[in-house]
Amino acid sequence: MDIKVKFFAAAAAAAGTQETLVQAPEGASVADVIALATAGNEQLGKLAAFCAVLGPDGFIRDRSVPATMPQLELLPPFAGG
Repeated sequence: MDIKVKFFAAAAAAAGTQETLVQAPEGASVADVIALATAGNEQLGKLAAFCAVLGPDGFIRDRSVPATMPQLELLPPFAGG
């Protein structure tokens, strides 16, 4: 399944792009998709651990849920929040 991962603010700066397309295997979790999207970029991988994850139905607090959505957004803490 193709899942678009969008990056905002510091995450976009670390990624060097505003979005990437991840080919997620069957049964992949949201955490798996984030790991694939940040693979090979240590700075982005570390930052992703602190990012809020937004899906089509709102914020995703449990990253172990299946990634069945077409898009995820990684939002880093803003202004120290």
